[in-house]
Amino acid sequence: MPAATVLGDCATLIPPRRRSSVTSSGHKSRGTGVLNNESYIGRIVWNRRQYRKNPDTERRTARQNNATEWVSSEVPAMRIVSDELWARVRTGDTEIGVLYGDATTNRLNATQRPEHSRMLECAECGGPYAIFGKDRYSCTNRKKRLPIDELGGGC
Repeated sequence: MPAATVLGDCATLIPPRRRSSVTSSGHKSRGTGVLNNESYIGRIVWNRRQYRKNPDTERRTARQNNATEWVSSEVPAMRIVSDELWARVRTGDTEIGVLYGDATTNRLNATQRPEHSRMLECAECGGPYAIFGKDRYSCTNRKKRLPIDELGGGC
């Protein structure tokens, strides 16, 4: 039996790879991701990055080139998205950036904060509970080692 046939039969057993949010939204300044892919409007861009090899580790590292160094060419045959739709997506990108632009400063921003994080309080000291770790809540006073006078120095 040919190896391609065997591998083709086994391919259905492999679980699909999950896409992260970066896959679709991408990185705006790099022009990556599904929403920033200029080939949809018939524009191919080269020379976005340069790769340098570290002589000590023998590993390649990618460096972003300046946008002035990028080389682009128009390929109308590759266009699958109209200019109007492309402009609407860019406008939506800007609106989302304005609304959630500061969300990167807070690891648990308001859109991802679990419901119970604002309601729980410590039975010992009355301090607020917060997420510590993947799925744990803990008293913030205890974690910060704040002394509580009524409790004799700690929570």
